[in-house]
Amino acid sequence: MSISNRLPPILRAGLIAGVFSALATDISMVVLFAASGTPLDLFLRLIGSAVLIAFGIDGAAVLPVALAADYGMGIIAGIGFTAAVTRIPRLRLCSWPQAIIIGLVFGEVLGSALYWIMVALLRLPAEVALPLFGTASFFHLVWGVALGLSARWLTRAESYN
Repeated sequence: MSISNRLPPILRAGLIAGVFSALATDISMVVLFAASGTPLDLFLRLIGSAVLIAFGIDGAAVLPVALAADYGMGIIAGIGFTAAVTRIPRLRLCSWPQAIIIGLVFGEVLGSALYWIMVALLRLPAEVALPLFGTASFFHLVWGVALGLSARWLTRAESYN
């Protein structure tokens, strides 16, 4: 018996949906950044720097911290999202369009703190933070769609009553 079969279905679905949505977002980010000439590690460096500043750590490698934080937050959010849409009747993912809409809203709600993080924590000037926030909001839309669709796919055959 594999470890995934020993996990509760909601936890397993949330873990998979969280990793899948983070991967889908990262792939779309690499494609868009490569096409536009933007440094591929732009957002990873921002994420890593924010985590290091928040915990008061200096001199650590930014990219490994960023990847751990990015996928860790994706997994936690995936589990939370899947738990919410399987436990709260009004949020049940009964259709594909509903999964997309609820995923979009969830992604943007979580992403709404980004501007504050960029300005208050990273101390970026507003004229730098605002375009980054717009780009980050787009990627949270991608993340939300991927999360909603994958959660719908993974929970469609389960009974969570």
